[in-house]
Amino acid sequence: MTDKQYVISETGEFPPKYNVLKLGDNGIYLPVFGPEANIEEAKRKCDEANNSLPVAKPKKVPSKEKAPEEKPVAKKAEPKKAAPKKPKPKKVTAKKVTKKK
Repeated sequence: MTDKQYVISETGEFPPKYNVLKLGDNGIYLPVFGPEANIEEAKRKCDEANNSLPVAKPKKVPSKEKAPEEKPVAKKAEPKKAAPKKPKPKKVTAKKVTKKK
């Protein structure tokens, strides 16, 4: 196991935050970097300090190039056809019933 002088510690708060600590001459770890909310960033800083990884800049996500948006061609509104008229219901009148005498 290699002797690492830099370690990561958690602050104990919520949401979690991380510090990179360096082992001092007196055996006490002293904060060098942090607090950092992103554990990946804290690991990267710690590895750089321990010379575990070559120093590399974080990868940038390429921004999506926006192509000129093609607007859909609007169709001309067709004139509404007149709805066929419904025939009016015939009025039903009650027939008078006459009684025969």
